[in-house]
Amino acid sequence: MLFLKEIPTGIDVPIQKFQKYLYESIPEVWNIDAEKQYECFGRAYRNQKSKEGGYIPEVYVGNGNYRDVYFDDSKAALSFFGVEDVQKYKITLIAGVFLIFCVDIAKTHPDVKHRGDEEARRDVINLSEQYKFGEFTGIATGIQSVFKGYDVNQIKYRDMQPMHCFRLNYSLAYADECP
Repeated sequence: MLFLKEIPTGIDVPIQKFQKYLYESIPEVWNIDAEKQYECFGRAYRNQKSKEGGYIPEVYVGNGNYRDVYFDDSKAALSFFGVEDVQKYKITLIAGVFLIFCVDIAKTHPDVKHRGDEEARRDVINLSEQYKFGEFTGIATGIQSVFKGYDVNQIKYRDMQPMHCFRLNYSLAYADECP
């Protein structure tokens, strides 16, 4: 399912364009039903859940409500974007943006007999390079690195077969624009 903002502005404009591209492309690459097996979110917020400072990634679903975007084992894949807290200005705004994917490799790569984590990452990186979304700056793996800045104690699943999560990091220049 594709979750879009009605009227994106600022950084949500390039994110939503890439989000739509991913939603159209990933199902073809992984041979999955997008509507039933892929939850594709735009920008998630880093919301504080406890006074002690526990943060979780959440997307706004309306009426003052949010929902977390951690692993969902009923889906083949889930993705969302995060944006670093500090953005630089150099004629355009420059933000550190990251794209997190949580995938069930058994559903996205059923013919791969070994742990298909490299295959899953390669597929998304290839799509990213084809789309030319910002400057690709690196990959993070492992729950602690992927969900850096979030409370990982909230995560039900670990990064073990068949579940896998990874984070692609970008430097994204954008104008404060409307679609």
